[in-house]
Amino acid sequence: MKLHSLNVDPTKHRQKYCGPSIISILCGISTQDAALLIRKKFKKQSVKGTSTEQVLYVLKLFGYKTEYSFGTVNGKYHIATKDLRAASYRASRVCKSFHKGTDPTLTKWFEWHRAAPKDNEAYLVICGNHWMVEHKGQMHDNANPSGVPVSESRQKQCKVVLTVKLTQRDVDTSKVLARIERYNASTKKRTKERAKVTARIRRRLWG
Repeated sequence: MKLHSLNVDPTKHRQKYCGPSIISILCGISTQDAALLIRKKFKKQSVKGTSTEQVLYVLKLFGYKTEYSFGTVNGKYHIATKDLRAASYRASRVCKSFHKGTDPTLTKWFEWHRAAPKDNEAYLVICGNHWMVEHKGQMHDNANPSGVPVSESRQKQCKVVLTVKLTQRDVDTSKVLARIERYNASTKKRTKERAKVTARIRRRLWG
């Protein structure tokens, strides 16, 4: 599994919220295009905070297989042995109920569960209200897209609410990329039309 550099298009609004940033790091698209896919699918005007459902929707488009991964046995964090099939919007609530308020910190989660990280695996981690990706022992997010050890992460003492195991499949992403191009072309067309209408109104008002 290969992670990408954080891609923020300087010609557009500098979208650097953690959800679109994580998608950019995992999929290689710009944060603006990640937010665009979410806006179109979930009919949102803007993207700031992102839900589990929204992030996993885009990852699946790019061939990622996702598996909810939370649970404690004898006080230690481990991969759930059953597919909990929790609805995405309920995932964090289910997790909190399961742990009964004993969610591990990011440091503890890594010590217990990821002592021997594998090259072909990554974990999507919700730490507090923040999206991160763990890969090869490095934590990646919008603040540290290249990755830092868990011991140097700003979220190392934050509670882990949910983790999702990611495995990447080889899929054809040309249709998704073509869809993004159509969305961007449509957005540019609407922006030009609005600019023309605004200009006409200003000419009528101020001559």
